Amino acid sequence: VQRESRDLVTRFPANKELMLSLADCQYWSGDYRAAADIWKRMGAQNSLTSVAQDRFADALLKMDRPEEALQLCLAASGPLTSLRCAVVLESEVAIAGEATSGSSGFTEASHEAAVREALQFAQPDERLIWAVVRRLKEGQPSQLLSYLESHREVLAVNPDLQLELADLYFARQEFERVAPLIAELTDGTGSEELKKSREERVQFLKARSLA
Repeated sequence: VQRESRDLVTRFPANKELMLSLADCQYWSGDYRAAADIWKRMGAQNSLTSVAQDRFADALLKMDRPEEALQLCLAASGPLTSLRCAVVLESEVAIAGEATSGSSGFTEASHEAAVREALQFAQPDERLIWAVVRRLKEGQPSQLLSYLESHREVLAVNPDLQLELADLYFARQEFERVAPLIAELTDGTGSEELKKSREERVQFLKARSLA
């Protein structure tokens, strides 16, 4: 598909739909730099769709350019999407992690509106839920707890998200809620290393909650 799209773009360089198609092919194949180059050229011509803007920002984030990804999201047109919201939150976390001031990092670069909008998504996908977890885990555990409890249907098929909820209950010393949640956990998916790490966390929480 990539080769066919590239050939067509060479033949019809002014065709915006073909350019977008090629960028999408590069994006989904993991060649974020090539996709970003196309979207950058199209952006200069004001030819980007809202979907392309979101994927452009995601590509920049995956290329370790969170500041650019964040600015692109904040300037993007169209309604806020799950992907754009996730990219904003993930970019903020990445920027905060690079901060050297010793603070949380969520000061001037923080956009609480994005957090509020993320919490309002009725059916967030798994990526957005994880973005909310990482954004709220340190400073707003109570808000995170309420958020995770409201999306138990997603947690039911994701053992690692269930463990995040169990950690929050444990931190609040609500041990009676930790035990039944742990009992629901299964091995889930992932590498053997990930499964082992998950099992270690389960056993630790189980032992501490029974102590």
